[in-house]
Amino acid sequence: MSFIYGIHFYYFHGGYFGFDDIEYCRLADSLLKGNFTHDSLYAHRYAGFALLAFNYSVFGVTDFANFLTGFLQLCVIVSLYLWAVKDLPINNRLIGALFLIFAPMHLMYVEKPMPDITIELGFFICFLSYYSEKFNLNLVSKTFAWFAIGVILIFFSKETFLIFYPFFLILMQSDIFNKRHQYFWKKVLIILSVFGLIYLLYSYIILGDFFARVHHIFAGQYISACSYDLLPFNATLERIGFQLWNELIRNLFLIPLCFLPMIWASKNSKFRFIAVSFISLLLLSNFMSISYTSYAPLCPDPRHVIYVLPIGALLIAFGITNLSVSSNKLIVIFLVSLILLLSLSVFKQYENTWLFYLPLMGSIILGFKAQIRWAFLLMLIAWISVFVQNSLYNKKVNYKEQKQLNISVIDKIGGFKYIITDRVNHDYGLLHSRFDTTKVRFLDYKALDTLTLKPDAPQYLIINGMTSYFSNTSWESLPEFARTAHEKLPKIYENKSGTVYKVK
Repeated sequence: MSFIYGIHFYYFHGGYFGFDDIEYCRLADSLLKGNFTHDSLYAHRYAGFALLAFNYSVFGVTDFANFLTGFLQLCVIVSLYLWAVKDLPINNRLIGALFLIFAPMHLMYVEKPMPDITIELGFFICFLSYYSEKFNLNLVSKTFAWFAIGVILIFFSKETFLIFYPFFLILMQSDIFNKRHQYFWKKVLIILSVFGLIYLLYSYIILGDFFARVHHIFAGQYISACSYDLLPFNATLERIGFQLWNELIRNLFLIPLCFLPMIWASKNSKFRFIAVSFISLLLLSNFMSISYTSYAPLCPDPRHVIYVLPIGALLIAFGITNLSVSSNKLIVIFLVSLILLLSLSVFKQYENTWLFYLPLMGSIILGFKAQIRWAFLLMLIAWISVFVQNSLYNKKVNYKEQKQLNISVIDKIGGFKYIITDRVNHDYGLLHSRFDTTKVRFLDYKALDTLTLKPDAPQYLIINGMTSYFSNTSWESLPEFARTAHEKLPKIYENKSGTVYKVK
């Protein structure tokens, strides 16, 4: 795993989105510099930047520190998964681990310092704690304490818990009604109640408001393509009807569903619980509203659903375990399911099609014939194809050369200077300059008319094609001096990603 992600980081770094991820970098940096303030909703998500701040203190404000933050958490998730399936044959365990290691969302987000993987970790801790309690597996001692730790980690990560909290709420209500695991839930509620009181007191004493975070949530609301409570109802129908499902297919979230026939035929209560949990979480992700006042499902971005991946890995491992004893009928159902996903992927022109699904089908056939080692090899080939596809895309993004555009001015030109660029590269620049505005200040095109610049400070223009695309900056929207830069301004640096000009 370290080898794969080491190659990913050093040779195929995919860069950043330039919005949320850079904001977490800024918060981590401000925490170290002692000027941290609760100036936004993100500032309340302590788990989203606490580890990042620690890594910055050791490695500096660097791409490596950002990558390490996500990678360490992913390592913990994979380790927890392997611990949960420790009684299965080694090849079966590894096949499930491949799903986690090579998941497109993990490959995309491990280098971006965002709290989605942290939520995934917190959720998996909660899930395994309850799973161990429910089936008396002794995976961990004091399951109630670990469950509470998972909840607190989720709470300090992001408000995405609004889409999956009903899952645990229903489990608790069912257990209480049937008088099961009452000690577990009693302890969980006590711990979380004490935590809630402490947090409210902290908010009041430090922030002067018991509900400071809630007020920041409402203050940060704005109209977007995902404001389903404000958009026409057909937009909501499209969202819950197919938009998220399309993204889940594209990013291979639904592969575990193909193993359901083997799980259900086994009549193993543990396996069935995993299957029901996975389906329930997918349905909640699709239909659950994040608003208490109106129906507003979450944006169809699969990173918000990343927390289901460890459950999917369990489903795959348990399904593979039953593969060799499954009937011909179940194998046919499995293969038909894969063919359906392949057909949709080809029709939609998704990245992972033949090179992924054909080895996967071969792996299942070999597993059915009890050739589990060869099945693992083909499964590995299938998932490596996903890694290759991701690497090819990141190679086109060419983050290293994008970064070099900024570095060519930040580090190689002395004195204070202004850099004019698009919104996303502006955010990149903040990171690349380590949020030090004493030597360089990045300016977004749109902010030029609202600022008074130092008349004696030199100005540079960076045109970065990829970040212009990410920030929806069209050529027509550029100021005139930027549109005519190639004709009128001296060029001081250029590479495949863009050009640096001297404005004055």
